[in-house]
Amino acid sequence: MKRCGGALLVFILSFSQAFALEFQPIGARQLGMGGTGVASTMDVLAQYYNPAIFGFYGREEKAVYKDRDFGINIQAGAGLRLNKTLAENIDGLAALDYDGISNIGKASSAIPAKSFQDATKLLAYLKKIDLEGGGLTLNVNALAAARIKRLGIGVYGIGEALGQPKLDLVNVGLTTTANAATARANIANAVSAENTAVNPATSSYFGAHLGTLQTFLTGASVGFNANQANQILNSAATHLNQAGIPAGDAANAVNLVGNSVAASFSGQTIDKNTSSINAVGAGILEVPLTYGHPLGDSWAVGVSLKYLQARVYETSIPIFKEDAEDIARKLDRDYKESSSFAVDAGLFFHPTKWFKAGVVGKYLNTPEFDRKTGDKYKIKPQARAGVALTPFRTLTFAADMDLTSNETALPNYKSQNVSAGLEWDILRFLALRVGAYKNLAERDIDLMVTAGLGLNLYLLRFDLAGAISTNQGKFRDKSFPNEARVQANISIEF
Repeated sequence: MKRCGGALLVFILSFSQAFALEFQPIGARQLGMGGTGVASTMDVLAQYYNPAIFGFYGREEKAVYKDRDFGINIQAGAGLRLNKTLAENIDGLAALDYDGISNIGKASSAIPAKSFQDATKLLAYLKKIDLEGGGLTLNVNALAAARIKRLGIGVYGIGEALGQPKLDLVNVGLTTTANAATARANIANAVSAENTAVNPATSSYFGAHLGTLQTFLTGASVGFNANQANQILNSAATHLNQAGIPAGDAANAVNLVGNSVAASFSGQTIDKNTSSINAVGAGILEVPLTYGHPLGDSWAVGVSLKYLQARVYETSIPIFKEDAEDIARKLDRDYKESSSFAVDAGLFFHPTKWFKAGVVGKYLNTPEFDRKTGDKYKIKPQARAGVALTPFRTLTFAADMDLTSNETALPNYKSQNVSAGLEWDILRFLALRVGAYKNLAERDIDLMVTAGLGLNLYLLRFDLAGAISTNQGKFRDKSFPNEARVQANISIEF
């Protein structure tokens, strides 16, 4: 019996060096307790967190599972994560006048000063995003699941989508002309109206970059005279500083202004810029059939056999040239649909009423789905372990940890969470929950703190939970958490 449990444990842990999609914290009770659930789940959602828990339902000697022959659970939730400084950079881009910028490339003579300023900021933000990377990741889930004794069935909708910039730093020309002198004059004229001083007051902003930038702009490859170069630096310093762009990134922007002269000669103007958002993701419908089986008094094993139907979305959305309606049409047609099967397996150890431990392996067979490119979208195996302590019937402590470093929708961005939380049942009808989790594989998102509550009305239970990151970004001059999640459910257990 114990040999069987040990063999299953080795089987699950054999995948610990593989990678997988993110292990989402599904379930309001679980999210409120920091995303834990491998050992602490006591309802139908054991189907997701650890199917072996089903092996203890109806066990007279384990009071917490006694007489629980039937259960229904309905859940919905979503999470949003902004990696790195992408939100601040997008905010800066959103404030620019794209009509004015796009008209630059169509002008053969004077460039309006405002258009030059916005073009300079645009180049700075594009370069900044190129250097810093980042992405916007959306997780969603919805489910309806039911259990009869140790047998369960459900319908789970799980989605993960990513928007990631793909930048065009070639089409950055400011004016269309075949004459280098004319191109330089057009750019210089755009900044001369607001710059009358020959010596730029930019030393405090550009610091050590100042001499390098002057040399670059007056060099043979660019060709501005000293006065023109100083005026360009004045204008760049003024408006990039107002935009909150650090001097190091401003230096990159001014280099691009110089490069944009050469781009103008070949017709590679900003109005032709193809910078885009690459949108990729998958919507997966899972239909699991779950069974848990006891192994003596203290052990249980469980397995979920799952039918999977997936849509894999892949599209490119130009940043400057399409409206929301165009984007919706692209997303509606740019996907590939296919089906597969998957296997989850779990092991559960419950030697006393106050201690529980478990381990689960998900997608152990690495299911694959078709992509429009002809390649395969794979969900690689993932494993998680957890423990739960119940020193009193109304108080539960739980902790989980991913044993795999899991892939996410964002390339080269991993997820390996460690989580902990507690639940206190006040007077047996109101449950208060708090917790936290941290991604050990990445550093851009700090600790996530969670909280939730549950209302127990005999057979019926309502749960609500949320999670936010402790670090914040800025959007439209307001601070916001870099990651946030919310989950709600209604369940029946009797």
